[in-house]
Amino acid sequence: MRTSGRRIKYRLLFQNFSLDASEVEPGVYLLDIPAEVRIPGDLTFRAFSILRSARLLIYTASHADKKALFKLARCTCSIKPYSEDAIEEARGVASLGYVAVVVYDSRRDEIHIPNSKPLSTVYINIKHS
Repeated sequence: MRTSGRRIKYRLLFQNFSLDASEVEPGVYLLDIPAEVRIPGDLTFRAFSILRSARLLIYTASHADKKALFKLARCTCSIKPYSEDAIEEARGVASLGYVAVVVYDSRRDEIHIPNSKPLSTVYINIKHS
């Protein structure tokens, strides 16, 4: 197809994808997402599928203003601010065979989840514990 020297841009619309939530193993996932990332547009498919599978989403202060955007990522889960109680609730959710997610920015937020191991170390880091 000739474009007469013009660029053609395509934008993926996540609502057009049917990602199977059952592909995500139960557990607590840590999504290290830089605060400037556009949600859901800049998410990787893996990060998107984890958010989509979550029964509980915990966000840190750097993502507090994006609370409504998580719903755009089709997260129909409970959404709570980061706290020790929320982390304990996440462990309980995972022990029942579901997915819990902690969204944070490692450059701004200090969180500690023991026994977490990296699943991905790209622009958006994913860890599983």
